[in-house]
Amino acid sequence: STQFQFEMRDGRTIMARARMMGEATLVELSDVSFVVRSALSQYRDPLTGLATRVELLARLSQAMEDTEKSAHLLYLDLDRFKAVNDTWGHGMGDLLLESVAKHFAFDIDTALVAVRIGNILSAQDIIARLGGDEFAVLLAEVDHRGAAEVFATKLIDVVSRSYLAGGHLVNIGVSVGIAVIGQ
Repeated sequence: STQFQFEMRDGRTIMARARMMGEATLVELSDVSFVVRSALSQYRDPLTGLATRVELLARLSQAMEDTEKSAHLLYLDLDRFKAVNDTWGHGMGDLLLESVAKHFAFDIDTALVAVRIGNILSAQDIIARLGGDEFAVLLAEVDHRGAAEVFATKLIDVVSRSYLAGGHLVNIGVSVGIAVIGQ
């Protein structure tokens, strides 16, 4: 029996299994898209494509084990997001969250984030959506608070913009808290 999986143009994941049955070959095709998406959703937020709380906690644990360096955890909460949901509904809120997440250039294979907010993030750093309008950034390679504060200021500037979502111009802000991990 031989099996392999492939991606369809429409985004579905198909598992193919071939086995010999006498002189004939039986090929079974199964749509495993739901299983694949479910497994990935543990680590990737399905709405934004950012890391989830599970991935963040794993990276945070690694950062806390390194006693040689300090790291910084930034907690982000979107300002005026509840008003968007209350006024235009959750669909509009989802569009806004997707737009905010696009400000974080993202490579899904290596979890590298950077371009839009300056190239100060490393491969050990991560931006995660915790849920709702809450995000976190782990700066595992930033070893002094001043650099974390500069990064937070850039984040506030980038996220606190006007967004066009669902045909509406939406203005939000972001509040950022910084926690030092280690030293």
